Amino acid sequence: RMIVLVGLALLLVYLFWRQPVHWQRIYLAGTLAAVLLVTGEKTVERIAETGRIFDTTLTTPWEDMQVWCAQNTPTDALLMTPIYIEGFRSFSKRPIYGTYKDGAPHNYSRKTIFRWWARMQALGLSLPWNRAAFPSLYHQHALSVARENNIRFVIYEKSIALPPVAPLYENQQFAIFETPALPDSSATN
Repeated sequence: RMIVLVGLALLLVYLFWRQPVHWQRIYLAGTLAAVLLVTGEKTVERIAETGRIFDTTLTTPWEDMQVWCAQNTPTDALLMTPIYIEGFRSFSKRPIYGTYKDGAPHNYSRKTIFRWWARMQALGLSLPWNRAAFPSLYHQHALSVARENNIRFVIYEKSIALPPVAPLYENQQFAIFETPALPDSSATN
């Protein structure tokens, strides 16, 4: 994608200098519009908020936890993450047990929708959704489901509950624990 953008930019710069002034403005506006279309809505938001096209700083504790997992867990490690917070795969590049939003793409596969639904039921979810209950259900069931499925790492939101052992890593909002180190009971404050 970047090579196409650079090629397009070079072509437009060449055409830009060969045209009268009013055409130069049109080419410049077209180039800017093409770049924004290709890079997407997030780039427009970032430019509006920070004035920069690229923002390499991590902005949330959730992203920080993902980066820590990418650097400190095996690439094939399955992680138990809060089912009510999506996007963990983005920076972590690690598979997760699932989130409630994972159900949408599974609607197209009869085989996987039932597997996803069984996972959500194991974590205490039922119909109709009660999103307000998701955090407490996750914290109540995450450890037992992780043990049943040989999931080595469990992430908890610190404001709800933490096991009585030292985490592998923690930040302002989240803590990650290794399942074998956790006591058999559910997470408690």
